[in-house]
Order: sequence, then structure tokens, then C-alpha cells
Amino acid sequence: MAEKEVIKRLSAEVERLIADHERIAAECRALQKERDRLQGEKHRLEERVREQETRLKSMELSEE
Repeated sequence: MAEKEVIKRLSAEVERLIADHERIAAECRALQKERDRLQGEKHRLEERVREQETRLKSMELSEE
């Protein structure tokens, strides 16, 4: 009987670990997707800053 309880307990633990793994893997995928989105936004904003700096320099030169 004790062996059956050990097997039952181990089986429950394995199921819990599998469920944890699946949950963490899904969270990891979501975080990777968010990271990619934020990197894209960062690149767009950096490009916008460069464009504005170029525009500002051009305006400064035209005032001279």
C-alpha cells in the first residue's frame, strides 16, 4: 500500500511540474512578444528623434 501512495504522490508532483512548465513557457512566449514589440517601438522612436534632430539642424542653419 505504501508503494501505491508514493507512486500516487509522485504522479501528482509530475503533473504539477508539467502544468508549471506549460504556464511558464506561455508566460515566456508572451514576454518575448512584448519585448519584440517594445524593441520595434524603440527603433521607431529613435528614428523619429534622428529625423527631428536633422530638421532642427536644418532650421538652425536657415536662421543663420
